[in-house]
Amino acid sequence: RFSDNVNIMTLACPGLMEYIEDGITEGKELEDFLEKLFSDVRGIKFDSVVLGCTHYPHIKETIKKVLGDNIMVFDGGEGTAKETKRRLEASGIINKSKENGIVKITCSSKEKNIEELSLKLLKS
Repeated sequence: RFSDNVNIMTLACPGLMEYIEDGITEGKELEDFLEKLFSDVRGIKFDSVVLGCTHYPHIKETIKKVLGDNIMVFDGGEGTAKETKRRLEASGIINKSKENGIVKITCSSKEKNIEELSLKLLKS
């Protein structure tokens, strides 16, 4: 339950996904973009940000850098992974092997760099 004085606000982030899909997950260019993006809410007191897109966890550290250490950043990825594991276990189809598996990326895109980008993002 939220206290009575909680405000929830959404912030559209046009163009942010494109940075990530172009492989830009850190650096001055992205930081400048985020500074401009968050400039509209700088005067508003807030203490946390919820990452609302599957792309955004890849820039979580850059978001923290831009907003400062006092802002909590919530990433739903861990919860999604736990729920996926729970469902696989409940269905009896989880792989119980202790050996590492292999990641194979298959994509219908004709872009040549998509495999490299996918591997980079998986490692971040």
